[in-house]
Amino acid sequence: MIRSYLYFLCLGVLVMSCQKDDPVATPDPLPNTLHYDGPNQSAPVFSQGVSYAGVRFSTSVVERFGHTGKSINSVTFFIADIPDVVRLLIFADNGQRRNEPGDLLYEYEFVQGEINPGSWNEHLLDNVAAIPNEGVWVVLEVDAGDRRLAIIGCDPGPRQPEGDIYGLFGDNNPGWFSFYEFSNRSVDINWNIRANVK
Repeated sequence: MIRSYLYFLCLGVLVMSCQKDDPVATPDPLPNTLHYDGPNQSAPVFSQGVSYAGVRFSTSVVERFGHTGKSINSVTFFIADIPDVVRLLIFADNGQRRNEPGDLLYEYEFVQGEINPGSWNEHLLDNVAAIPNEGVWVVLEVDAGDRRLAIIGCDPGPRQPEGDIYGLFGDNNPGWFSFYEFSNRSVDINWNIRANVK
């Protein structure tokens, strides 16, 4: 009984997080940036333990933004609460299976003091990552430990199909899906994760 109550209480918190008051149009693209999101509004509560928030830019999206043949030189993201671990992962897209990324192109684990809570943060890549012909995923891996934290910032929506990727693995978790599905189709947002290109 108590477990059921806690589940619905947590789901209620998820539903209330990042919800929009009025419909918001998709933002104009920022110059030299791959992104789906608009300004930060809030951050939803993540699962305990390790999870992933990401965005996928397919070949057609990269072309539409005018960034074919370019490279990612930095990633900008909004962090609300700081978890135990934050790692940046950049993957090639997997053209064969859209619901999972391809080869790992870049990874970086942030150390204490590198990330400011409640604000935008930018990471300059040690080595620029060329955007593969098949497209790219930009993912933040977070470990909340045994806490329920609002970690990655989000806009007020409406969501773009590849703008709210969420990953949960192990213990019968579904793997890669969307935060929209995770929230039982109640949280309609895009992550505040942006790839800056040159």
